[in-house]
Amino acid sequence: MSDLAWIERAEAELRRRVRAGGLPDSLAEELLDQVALIVGEPNDRRAWGRVIQLLAGEGALKHVGYRRARSSNGSPKPVWRAM
Repeated sequence: MSDLAWIERAEAELRRRVRAGGLPDSLAEELLDQVALIVGEPNDRRAWGRVIQLLAGEGALKHVGYRRARSSNGSPKPVWRAM
């Protein structure tokens, strides 16, 4: 699957989850773990950033702080809240 096709599928799935409600404040990698169960893993995990930025730009996700992330050896990463 091309990166563009994966981004479209992942965006739709994350949007569905945001609209359904009940998502806890999460790191992007935690959201990806949930969405990847449905749409699979991207060829390059950096493609996930595009999905987050699309929804954040629309106001569906809001940056609410930072938390240490396993994907970056404990470095702080943004925490996202579904709006």
